[in-house]
Amino acid sequence: MSGIYYRSLNGQLIAQSKPRPRGRGGSPKQLENQKRFADARRAVRYHDANIVHIATQMSKGFPQQPSDILMMAMLGTIGPLEFVNAPEMRSVGERDEVTLALDLLGRTQGGVLIRQAGMWNVLGPAISGHVLTTRGPDADPVWAPGVAGPALVDAQTFVNATEYNWLDLEPGFEYEWTFTDISTTGIDRQMLARISLDNGATWKTSGYRGMLRWHSDTASAGWRTSTGSILLGVEIGNNDDQTMNGALSTVSDLGRDDTRKQFTGYSTTYLQSGKFYVARYASSYQASKAPITALKTFINGSEFSGKIALRRRAIV
Repeated sequence: MSGIYYRSLNGQLIAQSKPRPRGRGGSPKQLENQKRFADARRAVRYHDANIVHIATQMSKGFPQQPSDILMMAMLGTIGPLEFVNAPEMRSVGERDEVTLALDLLGRTQGGVLIRQAGMWNVLGPAISGHVLTTRGPDADPVWAPGVAGPALVDAQTFVNATEYNWLDLEPGFEYEWTFTDISTTGIDRQMLARISLDNGATWKTSGYRGMLRWHSDTASAGWRTSTGSILLGVEIGNNDDQTMNGALSTVSDLGRDDTRKQFTGYSTTYLQSGKFYVARYASSYQASKAPITALKTFINGSEFSGKIALRRRAIV
């Protein structure tokens, strides 16, 4: 066969030599490039439609076809492509080389790459629910059980208030009220709480069963029961040093309708006479299993001042 062929260009007949057919590359580098080119052609043909669309948009107004951009990126003949609102596209070879290098450290799915004192390493996967926990700049991180702290819902500062209603208590949470520097205008008062089943329209004044036990550094231990409310603290007076601090927590899901709701907590009270009371209490609402939707805090018969904060944490 002749090595000459003819073609027409602008009305003229042009004779050109036929290009010699390329043989299969002999060097390992040539063979690798041929393999990557074949992989790229298959990838272009069966590529994700969204990526093909992005390449089509990129090639508008340019002589390249969408397949050219995709193949060049995958072959590594151009740098990584940065798409608007899309991830970078890097070459297959570059991706495979990084993967092979990291596989030397670990191949188990779920592992995490960490920097140790002398080298990079892989921290193997943990059991479900554990979180990666740092131990400072001079120690390796570790997996630890995930325990989310309670999130602040509301915080109030009161000055001579008679009561405060905590409404819209949602189901599925543990609730905690913290009391800071609670004082009162009365003498030897009690800090109390009551619940509502109708989000504050009415408040339950009976049906509770609870007990508060206390001891002090100068007096004998004592206890007191309560059936008309949840008893949080006792012996709160109107002197400068007579203040109460403490916390009230729910033990059960307030939104359930198949169980009695329970509360627990502690309080400390300083008295002007030098006494220091430490108390722990537990209470439950026995009259109904209906969901509790609101809680009232108050001091019986007097106004009170101080800070109360409400936090909650999802029940797992």
